[in-house]
Amino acid sequence: MPHITLEFSQGADQVVDVPAIVDAVHRTALESGVFPVGGVRTFARISPCSRVFDGAPENGFLQISVRIAPGRSLEVRQKLARDLLAAAEAQAGGLFARGPAGIQLEITEFDPQMSVRRNTALPDG
Repeated sequence: MPHITLEFSQGADQVVDVPAIVDAVHRTALESGVFPVGGVRTFARISPCSRVFDGAPENGFLQISVRIAPGRSLEVRQKLARDLLAAAEAQAGGLFARGPAGIQLEITEFDPQMSVRRNTALPDG
């Protein structure tokens, strides 16, 4: 774990390098030392239909959702959030250059009693 999902507003892929943002966020999660390599997964989605702010087509938004296993301290989660957001922002200049834009990142913990998995990349998987 984590599962990191980057959701881009419509047209964002025309002004930013989505794979570069995915790579930067993924690498930052790996380099954090918080997660096992076999547990890090990063996905990107471009919304074919979205409205941001006043609905003008040049407005952009990137929502980053990070789902992690419970048990990490607040300080660890806050540092991780800052580092992941910084990694995304460093690659997302085109989103802000196009017009009004925003980036938001949220870390949530999944409920281990309601999560099942099979992962051959992890020792207990």
